[in-house]
Amino acid sequence: MAADIAMYDAKEGGRDRVAVYDPLRRRHTHMEARLNRAEQIRRALDEERLVLHAQRVLSLTGDPCPRHELLVRLRAEDGSLLLPAEFLAVSERFGLIQEIDRWVARQAIGLLAAHQRAGHDLCLEVNLSARSLGDLDLVGHIEREAARTGADLRGLVFEITETAAIDNLERAQLFTRRLADLGCELALDDFGAGFASFASLKHLDFDYVKIDGQFIRNLVHDETNQLVVHSVAQLARELGKRTIAEFVEDEATLAMLREQGVGYAQGFYIGRPLALEEIDLAAPPRSASAPSSAFAV
Repeated sequence: MAADIAMYDAKEGGRDRVAVYDPLRRRHTHMEARLNRAEQIRRALDEERLVLHAQRVLSLTGDPCPRHELLVRLRAEDGSLLLPAEFLAVSERFGLIQEIDRWVARQAIGLLAAHQRAGHDLCLEVNLSARSLGDLDLVGHIEREAARTGADLRGLVFEITETAAIDNLERAQLFTRRLADLGCELALDDFGAGFASFASLKHLDFDYVKIDGQFIRNLVHDETNQLVVHSVAQLARELGKRTIAEFVEDEATLAMLREQGVGYAQGFYIGRPLALEEIDLAAPPRSASAPSSAFAV
């Protein structure tokens, strides 16, 4: 363990460095905690303790296809559920995130195939990490799973953040084209959070713009947010893209999004993330649920 801590400390400091383990250094204590968490994640992967939840996405334009975003959780050894913030960053740092992405994609394709065989239309949204963006082996994995299950991948939407896409633009272009060739749709997530949003619109082929939550919170009372949402919705329409607003927390926000021409809404006012056994993915879209002050994860 001490050697591993020193090695990762040296790596984080840059190239051609040497680090000596010191149990009294706060940095090394923090690194030890992350290594312990990484080992917990490895065991969870080996023991198949990942869990999917689903959060409903509401169409504001009458789209009849039921739509949900799939959200991964990790069941700890004590039975508690860890939220993404508690394990995804460590998974990415220690090279485990791509295995998680593959697991989620495999589960999503299996869900699609099962519902399609039952005659149900369904649309599922799946997040991809920055490390998986450009991983053509992942594309092959998706293609093989679709062939194995018989799933029609037109019901599968992969979400990538605009920041990750711009950071790896050439790889992102190739990767998204390959996914589109399989029939998948693409969503540009957290749109507006970075500094190159319009560059991503110009250079990436995608189907949805997912407006960053910072522009949806307090939308009703913030004229700047209103202007941003209106502009993004109008631009997306002119480009033939659809828009999704995250973090919708009340009826007033939902009504304003309809007025602005946003296509879909998501948030605790629409529906909380629920375990798959607690939700009917194929149920026809309904009106929003009672409001809540908490935010989706």
